[in-house]
Amino acid sequence: MNKQIQTEADELGFFGEYGGQYVPETLMPAIIEFEKSL
Repeated sequence: MNKQIQTEADELGFFGEYGGQYVPETLMPAIIEFEKSL
C-alpha cells in the first residue's frame, strides 16, 4: 500500500481527503463570519 499524505492546505484551506481546517475550534465562529463576508 502506498499512501500519500497531504501536508499543505488546498486553495480552500482544507487538508486531506476528509477536509478539515487547521484552525482552533474557539476561532471557528470568527472564521465563519469572515467567510460569509467574502
